[in-house]
Amino acid sequence: MSVLEDVLREEYARSLRLGHLMEKELASLPKGSVRVRMIRGREYYYLNHREGDRVLSDYIPASEVEVVRTMVARRKELKAALKEQERSRKQIERALGGRPDVDVREESAAGDSTAHFGCFQISEMKKHVSNFEARFEAEHGIGETFDNVEQFMTSLDD
Repeated sequence: MSVLEDVLREEYARSLRLGHLMEKELASLPKGSVRVRMIRGREYYYLNHREGDRVLSDYIPASEVEVVRTMVARRKELKAALKEQERSRKQIERALGGRPDVDVREESAAGDSTAHFGCFQISEMKKHVSNFEARFEAEHGIGETFDNVEQFMTSLDD
């Protein structure tokens, strides 16, 4: 197996872990949007959201409006980031010719990675990848970083 395939598999596993964490956080955030209603000259704030076919409005006390708005905005950001992670995983699957077989486990309470990739622990793979990056930069005289797999793959075509 090539080093590139190993790196792509590691990125796939990292993306899966990150996706699971995002989904957990999404479950704790409120759905919907904050709306203002004027009733007898006073502003009242409501969280509008759907449950099935119905649109529900939950009253928000004025003291909590900014907190709820922040949480709704965070939910929107997480949904976009989760979609990006899914797109990235699909690109990796295409590059590898199928879904890689990775073992993804949550991090332990001590913060040590217990995830395994093939016969290596993730920490060993990170050392391997950083050594590869150092050799690559030394050989090619560059130090590029890539925001996503698509940029990396297009750089190989150049």
